[in-house]
Amino acid sequence: LQAEAIRAGALVVDAVVRPAETELAKRARARGARFMPGVNWFLFQAIHQFRLFTGQEPPIAAMRASALEALKRDPKPLPGLVTPQE
Repeated sequence: LQAEAIRAGALVVDAVVRPAETELAKRARARGARFMPGVNWFLFQAIHQFRLFTGQEPPIAAMRASALEALKRDPKPLPGLVTPQE
């Protein structure tokens, strides 16, 4: 995304979870836009899925803490997941 396409006050949402600070985040903030990192997008999806599947209110604080803690660890490959190198 060209930096010039980002308007001040716009909301820019990143799908990337790792790294937390992406080039898009830097560009958006530099242009005066509001920015939502990928981990927030991931959490919002998980919260709504929890409600849909269980009919209960999700433990949002615990989910957020768990996601942020997981991001501190090195990622592990998922079995059977095709990677771009393959």
